[in-house]
Amino acid sequence: MIKFRFIVILFLGMVINCYSQKIVAVCFADTDDEKIGNGCAIDLNNFRGFYRRLGKVLSMEVKEYQYSNDDFNVENFDSLITKLQGKTSDQDIILFYNTCHGARGINELDTKYPQLRFNNYYRSVYTKHSLLLKLPHKNLLTITDACNVVRNIREKERQINAKFYSPLPLSKEISKEEIQNTKKIFANSFELIITSSEPGLTSVTTKEGGSIFTNCFFSSFYYYTKQKDPNIVTIKNILIETQKQTFAESKRIYVNNRVKEYGENRAHTPCYDLVFKGADFDSLFENVSDSISEKFWLNFNITELSYVQKLKYNTPNDYKVVIQIDNSLNQIEEIKSVKYFFHDTFKRPIVSPTDAENDYQYTIFIWGEFLVKAEITLKDNRKIYISKSVNFDESH
Repeated sequence: MIKFRFIVILFLGMVINCYSQKIVAVCFADTDDEKIGNGCAIDLNNFRGFYRRLGKVLSMEVKEYQYSNDDFNVENFDSLITKLQGKTSDQDIILFYNTCHGARGINELDTKYPQLRFNNYYRSVYTKHSLLLKLPHKNLLTITDACNVVRNIREKERQINAKFYSPLPLSKEISKEEIQNTKKIFANSFELIITSSEPGLTSVTTKEGGSIFTNCFFSSFYYYTKQKDPNIVTIKNILIETQKQTFAESKRIYVNNRVKEYGENRAHTPCYDLVFKGADFDSLFENVSDSISEKFWLNFNITELSYVQKLKYNTPNDYKVVIQIDNSLNQIEEIKSVKYFFHDTFKRPIVSPTDAENDYQYTIFIWGEFLVKAEITLKDNRKIYISKSVNFDESH
């Protein structure tokens, strides 16, 4: 009898352990919209197939939060974080997918991600992604298929009647390669936000096939999970393939269907930010002793704010910090782009300043000291990783 009880307890322990990891799948799809509703409904179905397939391949429980039809509203979007609090663990995969109308605010041109439209309301997908970062998770994947042009001068959005095919069909059987490659993709903890169009571009959905970017992402993902060589299976390669496919397919549709108000140049390319958490990411900043890295370092101009200055800047924080790349060696012209990485409690923990004339200057308001990291991409595409702590006792 004791032996039987032990076997039962052991079995239950194995079952609980099997589902200690889960997939939390959240989707906002504007399926009732008269212009793009049909395409969004197809996207929703493809996303559902994607995460359920992941659940089977990874032997993980799936928790679904689907907001379509009447549930696609700003109230549900605003309350999402509250609904998810206490329901995720540090081993979970969070998938956050949006397919709807999108636009950019006039005062948000420094943000490359669109705002989602809920009737007369707009909400930032990047802000929501930043809030999701604070929930316990191992992997966070935010995918948005929406237009990314400035609000009020937005080009005419519509669903195009063009032939476009849904993602590659999958057999019901799960192969050894698919299991191995999918596990490899999610083995390292990462946080990814990707949207269908770079700033200033529209996105395309088709009436019978769904949205181009969504299909290209899933198609690229499925393609790599079937590869025999695991060395080429990386999330970065999936994103590169997604960009290529999206641009090619949208260009083909624009040209072949003669969408004159857009033209060939409106073919769109997805943009993304990918960050690996923990040692896999932090180790990039450890090797800064080579001769190339020594040419670049960070400068801080730190100002302690008075009460009046806090009112002026509309901030409760005590310090204003202006960050820039030191240019004492006239090396700024070698730089192609810069990213700054802040603490994950920031509303925007990753920023990409573009003002090269002012040495990629960026201003933050803070109350405590922390480590600022920077990724510098040179014009020959080499990457340099540097870091420096904000110290209130010093001013540089």
